[in-house]
Amino acid sequence: MQLSNVIMKRNGQKMANLKNFGSAWGFILNDDSIAFIDNHDNQRGHGAGGDILTHKFKRNYKIANAFMLAWPYAFVQVMSSYDFPLSENWLGPPTNGGGDTKDVIINSDETCGNGWICEHRWKTIYKMAEFRNVANAFSRGDKAFIVINNENFDLDNVLKTSLPPGKYCDIITGNKVNNSCTGKIAKVNLDGTIKVNIPHNSDDPIFAIHSLSLIESSKIENFFWHVINIWNNFLDLFRKK
Repeated sequence: MQLSNVIMKRNGQKMANLKNFGSAWGFILNDDSIAFIDNHDNQRGHGAGGDILTHKFKRNYKIANAFMLAWPYAFVQVMSSYDFPLSENWLGPPTNGGGDTKDVIINSDETCGNGWICEHRWKTIYKMAEFRNVANAFSRGDKAFIVINNENFDLDNVLKTSLPPGKYCDIITGNKVNNSCTGKIAKVNLDGTIKVNIPHNSDDPIFAIHSLSLIESSKIENFFWHVINIWNNFLDLFRKK
């Protein structure tokens, strides 16, 4: 609920407020926690919690799940549900005229049809589950990097990552196929900078890359990147003494 409040900008909250999200907010410790955006009860208004963010607010729901799956807090739980009108939140799963539960139909884009929502099959969500597995996923060290634009203006900035230099496939807009990408390609420079553009009105205002989405790299640049990292680590140790 607290995460949803930030994503929905309730009481003027912003994404920057999430910089220490987790036990610092008064939540229980990481290893004892289960995090989820919604469940079958509270998406129908049952139980405590107030206004729950659900699949009916698709864009914000994808942002919330992307953050939850990227942020290193708790064991996470992804929802998978079916559609229902809010005025009839007591309804069970989709049925035919005889009362039999309808089959789940898989659409060409891998989402579900026939009244089933299957949030776990939304590309943003299953790709961020992949991201979490790789990062084990803010810049998550030299394993993964994510940017979320939840502002009312476009994001078009040069940002800093810790990923090795090379060209990466944005896993939100495309898939890595061999050494090519079906979506956006972004280049991480030798100094770790990367140019990111996310329109504020995008249905998926998220950019995410990780070590397994690398599609092209330079041996020379990687050599110098490792040398620079070794030198920086040495300087850090020296400063701590």
